[in-house]
Amino acid sequence: IWPGDPTVSEMAEAIRNHPGSWAKDIITSLEIAQAAEHAAAQFGLAPRQLLAVWAHESQFGHTRSEGNGIGLGQLTRPAVAELQRIGKGGRDGNRKGASDATYAMIRDPQARTVFDRLDSLASLISIKDNAIGSAAYLRLMLDVHDGNQISALRAYNGSGGAIEQAYPGRVSDDHQALFGHPLPVNLERR
Repeated sequence: IWPGDPTVSEMAEAIRNHPGSWAKDIITSLEIAQAAEHAAAQFGLAPRQLLAVWAHESQFGHTRSEGNGIGLGQLTRPAVAELQRIGKGGRDGNRKGASDATYAMIRDPQARTVFDRLDSLASLISIKDNAIGSAAYLRLMLDVHDGNQISALRAYNGSGGAIEQAYPGRVSDDHQALFGHPLPVNLERR
């Protein structure tokens, strides 16, 4: 745990108390908090960043889906396909601006195994697998947009138009509801 990050218990309580949360029971909220902590550590993010995105994307409903996305982070098929391509070191796995460290994280054999599983609905709605996929994709967007919170979150959402423009503010509002303060100006890299 990095200084200033909430504990798993504190994150689980924040998840249960978040307006509109689908994870009102202790077991599910703890599983989501543990998945956030693990995925954030694996991809160099702060757990609270993931939780703010998940709060907005799915209200912590890991099987809930609106639009094209599925699971906590509302992963889309194109996002999963991109992670799979990069994980395998493929030709189109060269996002401009992504660091060697991020490529190494995405190409890690354990991460690649998860990305390959994300072809199945069961894996997409798995709290742990979706957490890994959404953390990897957020990390990739963070690198591509040089740590700029607004651009990285817009790219993560990728819906275009007014929704994309409003998305960073809505994620920041969810961070405020979860942790009592807005999302930092720049997303943290660990």
